[in-house]
Parts: sequence; structure tokens; C-alpha cells
Amino acid sequence: MKIINYIDFKKKIAESLDTVSNTHEPLIVCHKKGKSVVIVDLGEYNSQQETIYLLSNKANRKRLEAALAEIGKCCKTVGKFRNFPTVNSQL
Repeated sequence: MKIINYIDFKKKIAESLDTVSNTHEPLIVCHKKGKSVVIVDLGEYNSQQETIYLLSNKANRKRLEAALAEIGKCCKTVGKFRNFPTVNSQL
């Protein structure tokens, strides 16, 4: 995740927004008054919101975890997706 101050962001707004869109990495913009914002690609934001919604229901989360466990038996790379630490900590 990149961090930029507000003055530099204003100077490079188009470049900064293009970078966020192209890399799908969030950008933190720090303001001199201590208020910071995060700029996220819209597709990435929508994906995060959908994940939070799907995992917010315990029964649905258990079904998804069971499905991932079943897939994980066949494919080891899926194992990294079994735990949802960011979302679970929010629930």
C-alpha cells in the first residue's frame, strides 16, 4: 500500500488515480490536519463489500468455508483462502 501526502496527491491526481486503477492497490492520502483517506479501485471496493456481505451471515460463511475446504483437498493453492482473518475480525 502506498502513502502520499495531500499536496503531492493534488499535483499528481491523474497519475495517482491511474496507478490505483491499474494496480488495484489502495493509496493512502495523508492530510496535514491528521485526517487521512484511502483511495481504492471501485472494482476492488465492490469485491471487498461483497465478501463482507457474504461472510456476515454465519451460516453462509460456514458453507463457503466448507466449499473451500473441499476444493482445498484437490488444490493446495486454495488453502490460503480458507481463513478470512480480515473479515472475521470485523464480524
